[in-house]
Amino acid sequence: MLTELIVLRGGRVLDPSQGLDQATDVVIEAGRIKALGRDALRARSTLPFSIAGTFGASAAAGILAGLTSLDQYRYLFSYAAQQASGVMTYARDTEHIEKAFIFGGMPARNGVTGATMIQAGFTGVWDVFSGDNNFFLAFTDSTRPANPDLLVEDLGVRYEVMLTNMKKYCVGFPIQSAMEALLLTVEEHGYKAEDVEAIEARILKSGAHTVNDREMPDINLQYCFAVALIDGAVSFAAAHDEERLRTDPAIAALKSRVTLIGDDSFGEGKYQASVAVTLKDGRTVSKHVESFRAPRLPSRARLRTRSGRNDRSGGVARGWRAPGTRASLP
Repeated sequence: MLTELIVLRGGRVLDPSQGLDQATDVVIEAGRIKALGRDALRARSTLPFSIAGTFGASAAAGILAGLTSLDQYRYLFSYAAQQASGVMTYARDTEHIEKAFIFGGMPARNGVTGATMIQAGFTGVWDVFSGDNNFFLAFTDSTRPANPDLLVEDLGVRYEVMLTNMKKYCVGFPIQSAMEALLLTVEEHGYKAEDVEAIEARILKSGAHTVNDREMPDINLQYCFAVALIDGAVSFAAAHDEERLRTDPAIAALKSRVTLIGDDSFGEGKYQASVAVTLKDGRTVSKHVESFRAPRLPSRARLRTRSGRNDRSGGVARGWRAPGTRASLP
């Protein structure tokens, strides 16, 4: 019996039923495909978000710090490689406080740490991506070779920030499309919470594992559905109301009518969801969505208004400048 874990780098995946035709990494375990792409890291209990985030934050911090030479960036990425870390235990964080740190705070801190050190004149390993005991060897082995070309694939052409998913609802990401489908059925058929006999929701199997009747309200699909139907919407306060999750009898009654199913037919990397609502008058109304309809990206001016700290003159506050430097981190 084949039990070895094998990773095929840059393989071509064809699946007409899911509309897949792409080059990605493929994980094979016990003779079966286990994971694709970044899921290859997850299969080894390694967190892709914090590791990749550290390199992205380092590049951004280097620009803000005024680093200009190739050697400076070589050293910067060496410091990034030493700090790159993260394991999948974040999924056990019931309050998502540590998760917030390792997804965003830790990579940002790592990038700023490396950039300020290089800005101050620190040196490091000239090429952390090749040679003895390099970065790739730390995360791969002879049966799972790295594909360094992916580091610069579509460089200057594809910008991941433009592919960012923006949450439309104040709920966990795996619930987004299902919430869209549910609210569309309400909009189209005009039923209310008291009209509902039963609800069946289908989402990605991996997502279902994350949001099935969890102890946190905003990642509990059954709770979020009940709130949406009773309140007519899901506010931030309601999505994070632990007391209501535990003690509200109306919520408990409606939650018990919601069944969540992880559907293997929904391809990973997509955000499909199906919701079927059986009403007390005998009708069943349903909706399938390929993804939730995210709001339009805000304008640059709007982003500055929402995220900038205003100085006394009314403009966005400026970053500090370290003595003797051309530029500095904010």
